Amino acid sequence: MAEAQAPHSEASPYGGQAVIEGVMMMGKEMCAVAVRKDSGEIATISRPVDSPLTRYPFLNTPVLRGMIALYDTLRLGVWAVQWSGEALMGRPASPWAPVLGVVIALALFIFLPERVAALTSRWLRESWQLNVFEGLVRFGIFGLYFLLVSRLKEVQRIFRYHGAEHRTINAFEAGVPLEVERIQHFSSIHERCGTNFIVVVLVITLLVFSVLPWSTFGERIVLRFILLPLIAGASYELIRGAARRPDLRWLRPLMIPGEWLQRLTTGVPDDGQVEVALRSFETLRSAEAAHSGTGAEAGPAEVAG
Repeated sequence: MAEAQAPHSEASPYGGQAVIEGVMMMGKEMCAVAVRKDSGEIATISRPVDSPLTRYPFLNTPVLRGMIALYDTLRLGVWAVQWSGEALMGRPASPWAPVLGVVIALALFIFLPERVAALTSRWLRESWQLNVFEGLVRFGIFGLYFLLVSRLKEVQRIFRYHGAEHRTINAFEAGVPLEVERIQHFSSIHERCGTNFIVVVLVITLLVFSVLPWSTFGERIVLRFILLPLIAGASYELIRGAARRPDLRWLRPLMIPGEWLQRLTTGVPDDGQVEVALRSFETLRSAEAAHSGTGAEAGPAEVAG
């Protein structure tokens, strides 16, 4: 049974993501990655987040901070995945892999839904009908994508590391001693998970896009590129509000679909995977202590052990 979390007046500043055979943990100023090599040793690395929100505090305004936080998460997530691959394979990752990932994401979730909806314009005459159908196609592609990738053994291992990451943060937020055995009693679900964020973005996108005019192909694509960062920023604020203000019950229904989906994107980790997540978190906390003590913007520091 999962241990109950102690109530918090304010959400902790920590988050993370699973990487190849490991976990990335991120705080406000530092982040860290830990991966388990084939030899069994755990390799770790830490680096400053170096966010525009830290360098330019005036940017910390609603919606805008969400857009910047999303940029930081994507930037550091790509770095963490590339480093984990390099640590395991012993050679640099291809610099084109992130570019290919962005192209595939845009094709699947922007261009393909719009093209499929455009094919129905013979039967769906109203703009709102076409836009809603496009949003439903986007939901369908998203769900089908996760159903397919979740069957891959490699992805299932990443999902278990995802669960280990959540359990570690849940244990920290509950204030219990961070030991593998204690961490294993916590839930693999977390309300600030990126899965929740994606689902909220999809829901708000469906609502906002439904009132847009169904104009030319070029205008539709440009509008979607312009509005998507704003929708992402607004979604960040909603999730942030739900985490910080449990009394705002009207936000809870928005979180439920993402929490359901987390049951697919997180798995039950073994003790070794939790150990890696814990090592990543400990590396992050040590880096934070060193960073606050010196105030220096040091480059990545790598440790193996």
